[in-house]
Amino acid sequence: MVNQRVALPTAVVKASNTNTTGATVCKALMDSASMGTFVSEDIVQRLRLSRRNGRIKVGGIGEAKSVITRGIVSLQLTSRFDSNVSVNIDAFILNRISHQDKSDPVNMSHCSFPPNLNMADDGSLISQPIDVLIGPQHFFDFLTDGKFTSTGFSTIQNIIFGYVLAGKVHNGGEDICSYSVTASINDFKVDQASRRFWETENEPQVLRKLYTPEEQFCENHFQKTHGYDDAGRYIVKLPFRDDSPRLGDSYTSARKQFASLERRFERDESLFNQYKAFMEEYIALGHMEKIPASEVNKSCEKVFYLPHHPVLKPDSRSTKCRVVFNGSAKSASGAALNDLLAVGPTIQRDLTSLLLNFRRYRIGLCGDIVKMYRQVLVHHDDRDYQRILWRTSAAQPISHYRLRTVTYGTATAPFLATRCLYATGKDADEPQTGFMIKNNFYVDDLIAGATSVEEAINLKADITKTLAIRGFPLSKWVSNDLSIIQNVDMQTSDVDIAEIDTESSLKILGLQWQPLKDCFTFKVAPVVNACTKRVILSESSKIYDDIPVALSQSWLTFRQNYACFNSLRIPRWVHTSPRDKFQLCGF
Repeated sequence: MVNQRVALPTAVVKASNTNTTGATVCKALMDSASMGTFVSEDIVQRLRLSRRNGRIKVGGIGEAKSVITRGIVSLQLTSRFDSNVSVNIDAFILNRISHQDKSDPVNMSHCSFPPNLNMADDGSLISQPIDVLIGPQHFFDFLTDGKFTSTGFSTIQNIIFGYVLAGKVHNGGEDICSYSVTASINDFKVDQASRRFWETENEPQVLRKLYTPEEQFCENHFQKTHGYDDAGRYIVKLPFRDDSPRLGDSYTSARKQFASLERRFERDESLFNQYKAFMEEYIALGHMEKIPASEVNKSCEKVFYLPHHPVLKPDSRSTKCRVVFNGSAKSASGAALNDLLAVGPTIQRDLTSLLLNFRRYRIGLCGDIVKMYRQVLVHHDDRDYQRILWRTSAAQPISHYRLRTVTYGTATAPFLATRCLYATGKDADEPQTGFMIKNNFYVDDLIAGATSVEEAINLKADITKTLAIRGFPLSKWVSNDLSIIQNVDMQTSDVDIAEIDTESSLKILGLQWQPLKDCFTFKVAPVVNACTKRVILSESSKIYDDIPVALSQSWLTFRQNYACFNSLRIPRWVHTSPRDKFQLCGF
């Protein structure tokens, strides 16, 4: 940290986005000792700069803590004296380059410099931190003719942005403006960075993600507010936006929709029995609670009634009827609960990456967290935003309930549930167990593997034990080795990878894994005879491939062979090991 009478060579410049008209005035520091050029996250956000991949470790002097850059951006710096003088630079993004400790202006009355020089830093941003750090790859290109030295004091050097002051200065016995600069020394470690680029599993996906401001808000909110109950289960608070609209009356709309649901029950007794069983289980497990009469009447801005409806999945092995709650239903003010909630980042790996990784292991291992969302408790202060109406008979009065757990159908539910799962992996005692929990789950489904039966058995036990600590029970274990799984009929147990509870992306794949044959298969239904755009798009979206849709004849030819997908078999294991090393060369 510089905390003596030394001036740093700073310049006030105009930073702008090369692709838009956005611009802002900021302070830049010229540092010929830095091994890179950097820009603050604040400038990136203000200018809405487009990020590119670029993660390096940045260290400071001595034992200063290292930080990781958040990508690379391109921006333009323009002189405040001449708009025709501008340069384009590429800079690594840091959360903060410096903070300013003091804001006393430099007294130059004792310096013997020529008068009326265009000083690059006129002191207008004296209270502002440094937002751009210019490294040697640009610094020496900025130098121009004009250099003056005051004996025993500082030097003034002309650059394209004006004259910068550097060195010792006399300041009447007062300390001058001092900065703590983060990026004094940068450790690029190019060879290591190259290896880490290809070894994608070395770093959890959540740490590689570049968050938007709202996503970062959700992450910070979770870290500050989550806790545990006496049994070790997570307790989370809902991340409400600061600028969220006000809720209006939501009871009236929920009451009307519940009346419509009851009329449907009258026409379909089987649906009613399934729905009733689902809700009774919800109550029995303590996942929702009846609201005392004294607490029912609250301001409509402080409560939200969630309409609910059934989603039927006749082919499901477990729950044929699932109740879904609608957090997007509008209240009387026009605002819904989901309009108030910030949507967190996706912190799990994509399904394609998981399936590709799944093929690397000789032993395949899959499991499922039982009612994952409902294993995470919502803080008592926020439960009134998850109210519902319910009764088991039209002859009974309608009861008011509130859901005690993270609720499917609310905007923030996926983030809160998966973030708790990730945190559980992070706290795991065994590194491999933690790694698997953080990197091998897709929502609530584990898609993992091992190189040997012994390793798979130990991994299954360790993951089960670790997740149980935070109230995440595992079930539906399936493997291609009978000795790993007990009490499962492997003759009829085809693990449908597409049965994971995310409606959109997973059903598009249509993949199944047959454990005993250890192969992937497709399961496609017969297509209809009609040849319309709607039919073509509907049917082609059920498989993981592109098909020709331009000509009717092309579609008819494809349709004749469509059923062949059901006989397609793709071996899961590619007869490699995660320990194998590969090199990809391009010319």
